[in-house]
Amino acid sequence: MTADAIPSDVDPSETVLFLTPSTGGDPAACTALQTFGSPAETNALAVSYADSASERATSWRSHADAPPANFAVVVVGRGGTPDGPDIARNATRIESVPDGSDLTALGVTVTRILDGWGDHPYRTAVDFDSLTALLQYADRETAFRFLHTLTAQMDGIDGGGHFHLTPDAVDDRTYHLLRPLFDAVVERTEDGWEVRRGGGGASGTDP
Repeated sequence: MTADAIPSDVDPSETVLFLTPSTGGDPAACTALQTFGSPAETNALAVSYADSASERATSWRSHADAPPANFAVVVVGRGGTPDGPDIARNATRIESVPDGSDLTALGVTVTRILDGWGDHPYRTAVDFDSLTALLQYADRETAFRFLHTLTAQMDGIDGGGHFHLTPDAVDDRTYHLLRPLFDAVVERTEDGWEVRRGGGGASGTDP
């Protein structure tokens, strides 16, 4: 993992809106945002609309210097039975939500995984790839309510996460509705990393 994978003032325990040019962008930064000092002391959860569980595992292996304590992938909106390699020190878990518009099923699946890690002495980090894809299945108000619940849940377990968004793919109203749910906005520009704060975490105002 390169030293400049993420800005030094971004804490992986925060919830971050990660602006990327496309889904799956900057895998080294994704892995860095999911680790807390050591990958081996991290419960890593990936929610993916585009990649398979195997692809997520390969990305972790390529950009982290150790396996996570626990590893889970929720594959969304893809048919078939999900499968992938066991890369965690303790346990690897792979789940599927075939209907990308079923946010209730997605929320229940994520909650079940997070609750299952409640007894482990590691912090949890979520990589949600991506809000751009989520918004293809749900309107902005439904997406807001789902994300409000998820980010509040992460605050409650002292976990962090980053949520991919392609800014050119959403309108300003959608961006400004979702922005207050996150502690920071992180974007890589031509001049390097840009970090913007002031969202306030899960205390965003209901639409």
